Amino acid sequence: MRAGTKLRIGITGGIAAGKSAVLTLLREFGFEVFDADRIAHQAYRKGTPGFLAVVDRFGPEALSAETGEIDRRKLGEIVFQDRSALRDLEIILHPFVQREIEAALADSDRDAAVEAVKLFEAGLAECFDERWLVCVPEEVALERLVRERGFSVDSALARIRAQSDGLALNRSRADWIILGTTGLSELRRAIAERIGGLRKSVSMGDIK
Repeated sequence: MRAGTKLRIGITGGIAAGKSAVLTLLREFGFEVFDADRIAHQAYRKGTPGFLAVVDRFGPEALSAETGEIDRRKLGEIVFQDRSALRDLEIILHPFVQREIEAALADSDRDAAVEAVKLFEAGLAECFDERWLVCVPEEVALERLVRERGFSVDSALARIRAQSDGLALNRSRADWIILGTTGLSELRRAIAERIGGLRKSVSMGDIK
């Protein structure tokens, strides 16, 4: 187990699973929250080494015609249709994300949580006292992506299924599995109970 008196929780799960709701509740309980996806986006801002590596691998098709920045939607259309392309993008971004997350956690003097779809694959798992997996059935994720985010059915399914193998493996790695369709009040109670148990373990010295 990780050494330290402040809690560190890693949140993972597929697209549209409900991770944001979990993070919102953790903020209510005083946690500082970090988003690995946002950190990854900073890694390929225009002019950075990550930007050059992404353009070298995926070409101008991944760029916004208006800004010249990496267009996340265009890049997603490329990598979620081709698993080898997705792996290449992860190879570019994972080292940067790991360094930034580790630094952010080291600097935080509060309980902290990190949302990371590739929590295990990016080498982040050992940073945490517990790793939580948020999941929903495929049809729920599909409906959320189409209704709430404006994806076409084909694009949404490509994103969901590109993550399916990793999520199946993560079920065996996670310390706690949360159903992303759980009502907010019930979820708040469950998280409060879980955090209470973790804090008790810390105070008793069970988390080493």
